[in-house]
Amino acid sequence: DPAGKDGASRMMVALLDEGAGPYDSAAFQTEVEAVAARLSFSADTDYVSGSLRTLSDKRERAFELLRLAISEPRFAEADVERTRSQMLSSLRSSATSPNWIAGRTLTETLFQKHPYARPSDGTFDTVPNIKTEDLRAVHKRSFVRGGLTVAVVGDITPDELARLLD
Repeated sequence: DPAGKDGASRMMVALLDEGAGPYDSAAFQTEVEAVAARLSFSADTDYVSGSLRTLSDKRERAFELLRLAISEPRFAEADVERTRSQMLSSLRSSATSPNWIAGRTLTETLFQKHPYARPSDGTFDTVPNIKTEDLRAVHKRSFVRGGLTVAVVGDITPDELARLLD
């Protein structure tokens, strides 16, 4: 995450399935459910990851929805604000956990001024200041063709996968 924008990557990935391409959040979720797919994303200090699970006979549409999520996210203001609220609620909950407090203290002590000392889930100071343009910038840096690693398991040939990924 950029300095002062701790939590931006987590917010960005939380929004990838909250509307993409021509679909708002509800419509996108309906499309994913219609093909019985599972689409999820996560972010940590060093990486962004995603997962798509789909039935073989629905893979064309599922891959298209994955493409929309990673290449045309909407980052609609209402979705951004809802996600921000959820992140702040999670931070409030975590702030009462002795394990979370100890983990944060240890990380800050061990890594001090190194980026690893910064919380990937954000802080009460940084999460409110993450703007849509910050999310777009993090997205642009995170999803570059030469920077992706793809692992696939299941009923698909390398040629089929190559076509779907392209």
